Amino acid sequence: MLDRYLLDAHSVLRDVLSRQLGTGSELVNVEVAPEIEQTAAEGSGRITLGLLEAVQEARERISGNVPPLLAIEALLARIAISLR
Repeated sequence: MLDRYLLDAHSVLRDVLSRQLGTGSELVNVEVAPEIEQTAAEGSGRITLGLLEAVQEARERISGNVPPLLAIEALLARIAISLR
């Protein structure tokens, strides 16, 4: 279940990065298009890429038998640092 949430977050971040880079690709998460557009306009591609990497790292840690709570704590710490 947790991996599904992380996969969804990864997908939304991918859409945000796509908009920030101006790739012109279709959004995967069209149901939250206004939020994606706003986040893309207000954020930086560098930060979004770091967040994408952090989510992927959390998924890999969980699949590698790291306790899920520990992996999520590390993810949230990285997010907090990225958004400073």
